[in-house]
Amino acid sequence: MKFLCPVCGYPEMEDPPERFEICPSCGTEFGNHDFVFDERDRPARLAELRAAWLAAGAPWFDVGMTPPRNWDPWKQVMKEGLAVVLASTATVARPPAIVKIAREPWDVTRNTKVA
Repeated sequence: MKFLCPVCGYPEMEDPPERFEICPSCGTEFGNHDFVFDERDRPARLAELRAAWLAAGAPWFDVGMTPPRNWDPWKQVMKEGLAVVLASTATVARPPAIVKIAREPWDVTRNTKVA
């Protein structure tokens, strides 16, 4: 069974995203990076982690593991509905300037909401 990363949408995690498992795609360490005191704050924390990863150019995290063939982080977050709108011309080499995350436009170059 494979598990989905709730931060970047990577669909091939070997273990559930919990108990200090690390996503090879975005590098989120679950139980550490996503820690919140109140579980109601978890969606916002995951969105913050996602925005930071996208703002950094959505790099593949695990240097000891080759990304899947034709891996495209922008398509990955779109496929899982984690980023609602991405520029259609985005590629790994040329990420979009603005991403819409959780129904709000997000400027990934500045890691801020777009007014």
